[in-house]
Amino acid sequence: MAATRRKLLQTIAGTASVVGLAGLAGCSSSCPDSDPPTPEETISILADTRGPFETTPSGVWNGFAGDVGNTGYAGRSLPDGDLVVRWRIDLALPDTDAGSLSASAPTVGEGLVLVADERRVHAHSLRSGDRRWATDEVSPTTDDAIAEYRSNTVAPVFGPAGTVLVGATDGLVALDPSDGSVRWRIGNMTRVSRPAVLDGTIIALGTERLVAIAPDGTEQWRRPANRLSAPVPPAAGDDRIVYPSGDGVVARDVERGSQTWVRDRQTETQLVVDDGTAVLGNDEGLHAIELDTGDPLWTFSRGEFRALLSPVVTPENIYAVEQPGEAGAATFALDRTDREPTPRWCSYVGSGAVTAATDDLALTTMSLGSGPDRAQSIVAFTAELGASPWAIEGGSHPRAWVTPPAIVAGAIVVTTRGGTVVAIGGAD
Repeated sequence: MAATRRKLLQTIAGTASVVGLAGLAGCSSSCPDSDPPTPEETISILADTRGPFETTPSGVWNGFAGDVGNTGYAGRSLPDGDLVVRWRIDLALPDTDAGSLSASAPTVGEGLVLVADERRVHAHSLRSGDRRWATDEVSPTTDDAIAEYRSNTVAPVFGPAGTVLVGATDGLVALDPSDGSVRWRIGNMTRVSRPAVLDGTIIALGTERLVAIAPDGTEQWRRPANRLSAPVPPAAGDDRIVYPSGDGVVARDVERGSQTWVRDRQTETQLVVDDGTAVLGNDEGLHAIELDTGDPLWTFSRGEFRALLSPVVTPENIYAVEQPGEAGAATFALDRTDREPTPRWCSYVGSGAVTAATDDLALTTMSLGSGPDRAQSIVAFTAELGASPWAIEGGSHPRAWVTPPAIVAGAIVVTTRGGTVVAIGGAD
């Protein structure tokens, strides 16, 4: 099926312009492959555990999208050999309808796995899963909108000077990673999204304000933000912070907070900053903007009424999910090695999206199966051809829906909305 995916995409690419595919307009997907993927191997998050990692996996992954640029790119290898469950634990989530489904995507680093729920942050050992601490109530930000492929609670991030940063409903909270105690707070903000950290400066984006903070909690500057309702995180790179607002996409100088440009482009999913370029998706397609000047570089469209959202960017590829008006979504893999992107392959992903990628694989959070056997899963696609070598299977109940994974050297960490945390490594 993978070769078919690639061949059909090349056929379309040969007859349609990259900058517009008006002939494909409509409410159905433009991806010619409407069949769900069939992974060669599947491992359940409920599989028997093998025990702790022999050595603690290295690397840092800061929640959904993973880094300060929101690229979703893991420049490190996945586990070697067959995948096995190393350990599995269940968090004590709040006993409310919303709270019981509020576990965030995992953040991994410094030997810890961090997961937020609507009230607190939990820390466990990356090597063994043993509990380290849980905070008192800090009220991490949650999103009222539900998307199957991501959690609705903002994940914590590792900050400078040995801190853990939490975007909260009433500001930004800095925790001590050794015991979860509060070091400092920045208030007078609402529904802060996942913060960005660039060259030691912390950037917190709330509904109405954008604030720059020093590692010791000293506020450096504060600017109006007019962020859209969703707690979309800012993206940073090359001394620029970029974020979506009611006025469009806004870029500011990190050092002084001065506005460098604004472009009339709306998006409700994460912006990506990589290699001097800002990439965003919306109802009109996928757009690239020069980070320094704000000048448009290119637009990739699959036709009218087909949004391209949630980009994940690697050195060679861009993955984006096409969401037509009345059909299942499709992930498109685009080759970015030339000046403008060209299609590699596409695949049906239902209500899912690619949420992380390495050089060789794109990891998609989506459902597999149908009816009572339908299970929210993490499905791997090969970057070159779109083949599906393996999947990590969650479950059909919302409590068992997996969130976007964290990838560090030799390990994948997965949470479910209901608070199950699973560490997966290689059998070798």
